Amino acid sequence: MGVRIVACRSCPLPVADKRRRKATMGFALDRRGKGQAMNGPRQPPCSIIVNVRDKFSTTTRCLTELIRQTDPSVPITAVIGGAPEELRTAWDQTFAERVEFVHYDRFMSQAEARNGALANVSTSLAVVMDNDVYVRSGWLEALLECQRTTEAVMVVPLVLEEERRIHCAGNSLYVNYEGTTPYGHKVLPLTGYTYGNGCNLERSKVDYGELHLQLIQIEPTLRLGAYDERIIEVGEVDSGLTWRGAGHEMYFEPRSVVQFDLTHPVEWCDVDVFAWRWDMRTIADGYDVFKQKWGLDITEQGRFEQFLIDYNSKLPLLPRWLGTKGSYDFSRRLSSTRASVRALARSAKRRLRARAYHEDSRSWPVPSSYEQRGGPTPAPFVRAWAPGDRNATAPQWVSAT
Repeated sequence: MGVRIVACRSCPLPVADKRRRKATMGFALDRRGKGQAMNGPRQPPCSIIVNVRDKFSTTTRCLTELIRQTDPSVPITAVIGGAPEELRTAWDQTFAERVEFVHYDRFMSQAEARNGALANVSTSLAVVMDNDVYVRSGWLEALLECQRTTEAVMVVPLVLEEERRIHCAGNSLYVNYEGTTPYGHKVLPLTGYTYGNGCNLERSKVDYGELHLQLIQIEPTLRLGAYDERIIEVGEVDSGLTWRGAGHEMYFEPRSVVQFDLTHPVEWCDVDVFAWRWDMRTIADGYDVFKQKWGLDITEQGRFEQFLIDYNSKLPLLPRWLGTKGSYDFSRRLSSTRASVRALARSAKRRLRARAYHEDSRSWPVPSSYEQRGGPTPAPFVRAWAPGDRNATAPQWVSAT
């Protein structure tokens, strides 16, 4: 039975009602996972923590898929900050029997929500995931098997960004040197490639894992402060460097597949939280913290700024400035019209190409997807980068796998 926790505005951690104590009396478990069952069912292999990324509107589908694809013995906690009261009520009515909600009156970053929840769970392992991720059959079992085999501090699945389109298959950190200054670049292998119902990818070590969904060991994560609440946007790289600096390994498990909802629109209930999450000044401050912490510029040599501009364009300026439902509706209609015009332009371009093909009686030179991408993404070969590394000449390259 799910338990709702009401957050105290002035308390750093939530205050639970007495029902939570009853819900946790079935087992006792220390941080090493060696607890013994008391009077209740067998202890769960892990806990699941769901946090808000940048929208509220994806939460219902996320929890629906999570409950459907997850063993009922695994506890689920949803940490929701700043959601409107009508959404809180709807979620409680729909999911309270299975999900334990932790409601806050303010917006919370992924790191802040995860740290608070991890400090209050009893299992040694936890899945931390964003509320715009939809899991698929067998997702958790594959992650747990990988962690048992490798004893990894963190395991990530194959992440899709559409039903059949890969977002990333693990992650690598590429470091480029300009003189003696290192610039970090996030590498997302196989981005854009098609995925059906299986592939030939194999389990491999990674430099870090996307924050979309991670299976982690709780004790070292909290002890090392792997989720730095000062860093909003590149926390995945920061946590990877933190874990690796302490001698822990991280893995990618391709048998576990989840979908990150990249294309979900910003709905009216999402306007404020989306604008808060993608505030460019706050993100830039986090990049400065990262640079001071690791001596590594993670702005991808300026490319991150264009990424932030493009991503912020999902929420037009008019509803940001006016904050009214009318301005939001007008902007949505305008965006829809713009998208229709672009679709018509693409269609006209295709017709012109087809006509040119028939008139010239020769093949139109359309490159294959293989040629467009310059061939397959090579296996990541990287030298283990560490803070203070300034030697850009004659590096000793080693395979990350």
